[in-house]
Amino acid sequence: MKLSRLVTEYIAFKRSMGVRFQSPPGILKAFCREMGDIEVTEVQPSTVQAFLAGKGAITSFWHIKFQVLSKFYHFLVIRNYIESSPLPKTIPKRPEPMTPYIYTLEELRRLIAARGTIKRCGNS
Repeated sequence: MKLSRLVTEYIAFKRSMGVRFQSPPGILKAFCREMGDIEVTEVQPSTVQAFLAGKGAITSFWHIKFQVLSKFYHFLVIRNYIESSPLPKTIPKRPEPMTPYIYTLEELRRLIAARGTIKRCGNS
């Protein structure tokens, strides 16, 4: 069965259960676009890993995509559409949350004072 059809079925199932399902459909549809119009049994672990990784460093979005795909593949396994999930078995550590920097009053004053010394783009 086609991956896109199963994604549509899964989304309809979740919504029929009254689940507030707003972000996951977008992730699942992006996953379908990335995989192409293929049979669900043709999805390869390497292409799933590439979808999860995206471009650049691992971010917290990796974990959000993984969670959405994990629930989707659990749905497929219980209904015998597939025998096992192509998701990676090793999950990278979540990145540390960004620590906000709070400027001191003196730093703010220097920033404001410096704004007049910065050349604007296009001005000489």
